[in-house]
Amino acid sequence: MQRRKRRRVVSDNGSLEHSKERRLAMAAKGVSKEQLKRIAAAVGCEVSTHRLYEAVARDAEPLLYQEQLLIEGGGTKAWDLFDPTLLVQHVLSKSRDLAETYKAKLAEKPGPWHIIVGFDEHIPGDKLKTKNRRKCMVLAFNFAELGEEVLQRDCTWFIPVVFRSTEMEDVLAGWSQALKLLLRRFLLHETGPRNGGIPFTVSGETFVLRATVTDIITDGDGHRQGLEWIGASGLKPCLLHCNVFGKRSEMEGGENVLITCHEPHKFVRNDDDSLYEYADYMLAAQRWWEEGRITKARRDDIQKATGLNNSQHGLLADRQLRGLMPILNVVVIDWLHTLFQEGALSVEMFLMYNTLAAILPGGSGAAAERLCEFLRTWQFPQHSTCKGRDLHRLFDKYRLENELTRCHRGTGERAVRAVPFAEAFY
Repeated sequence: MQRRKRRRVVSDNGSLEHSKERRLAMAAKGVSKEQLKRIAAAVGCEVSTHRLYEAVARDAEPLLYQEQLLIEGGGTKAWDLFDPTLLVQHVLSKSRDLAETYKAKLAEKPGPWHIIVGFDEHIPGDKLKTKNRRKCMVLAFNFAELGEEVLQRDCTWFIPVVFRSTEMEDVLAGWSQALKLLLRRFLLHETGPRNGGIPFTVSGETFVLRATVTDIITDGDGHRQGLEWIGASGLKPCLLHCNVFGKRSEMEGGENVLITCHEPHKFVRNDDDSLYEYADYMLAAQRWWEEGRITKARRDDIQKATGLNNSQHGLLADRQLRGLMPILNVVVIDWLHTLFQEGALSVEMFLMYNTLAAILPGGSGAAAERLCEFLRTWQFPQHSTCKGRDLHRLFDKYRLENELTRCHRGTGERAVRAVPFAEAFY
C-alpha cells in the first residue's frame, strides 16, 4: 500500500505556513514534539504540541535580532539570534527563584560581573555519518558571580545561539565572524551587558546588572574555529606559550621546547601584543599574496610561523574588541583534552604499561591481558554500565603506539575513567 503523504500548507509567499513559528520555537527551547508530550504528561495535562510551539514562538519573537554575515562571492546573509540582554531579562521575569538569586548575589557583589561564554559543536544523530547536516555550533553564557552551585545547574545557562554548520559553509571566516559579532553585542552595543546593563525587577524593585566577558571556554577545535588558529596540528600547537613547538617539528633546543615537555617552568608565556602582531602580519601576508607580491609558498610559510590563519573578517582582526577583551587573558584552555587525550597522562600511562610489560612473563601481550581481565571484574552503576563495560578496551594492543610517539591512545573520557582503576591495579 502506498504511503499517504502529509498535506503541506503553503502561504501566499510559497513557504510553509508554520515554518517560521517552528524555527522560533526550536531556537527558543530546543526540544522535540516527543519531549513536549512527555512534559505535558508529567504535569497531567493534555495540550497540543502545535499550540505549545505557537506559544513559545510568541514569547521568543521579541527577543530576536538580526545580524548580517558577509559571505563568499559578495553579499550578506541574515542571521537570527537572541539578544543577550533581552534573553536574561525574559528568563528572570519568568523565574522568580532565579531572579531572587540574582538579587542576593548582586547585593554581595555589586561591581561589574564576569561573563563566562562557552561554545562547542553539537552533533545529533549518527556521529559516524560522513555528511551530518544537523551539526550545530551551540553557544551558552552565564555569570561567574552566581557561584559553583548555581553554575552546575543546566537550567541557569542562557543559549542565544544555535548555528547550523551548513549555514556557516559560505560565511567568510566562518564561526570566527559570527563569534565576533556576538561579542560586539556583549561589549560594544549600547544595550549590551557592559554598557547599558541588564535591568530586571524583583518584587517591584528594579536592579541593573553590568558585566563583561572574561572567560571563553571551549575545546581546542572550538578555539581553532573561533580564533582562526591552526590548532594543535600546526608548528605552534600551544596558543598560550610562544616557545612550544609540535613534537615532530625538530625545533627543540635553547629556549624552545616540544609540546611533550613535562617541565612547565620552561614554557615562555605569550602576550596579547605579540599575538595581535602575528595576526596583523598574517593579514598583510594574505593581502600581499592577493596582490601578487609574494608566492603562495611564502604565504604558507608565514602561516606556519605565526600559527594563525586569520582573515580580515575574523575575531582577531577586530581592533575595538582587542582593547576590551585581551584574548590570551580570556581564553580558557580545555584541560580535559590537554591532560587525557594524547597529553601528559597518556604518556604516563604508556610508561606504566611498559614497566608492567617488562616485569611480567610474556611481555606486552601478558600485560594487556592482565589489565583487561582486571577491568572486566568491576561492576558499574546502571547509568554507566555500557561505558564501564567497554573500559577494558583502553588497553587493547592496537591502542599502544610505537616507541617514537610514546603515547597511549584513547579518548579523554575513557582515560578519566581508567585513572583510579589503573592506580588500584598498580
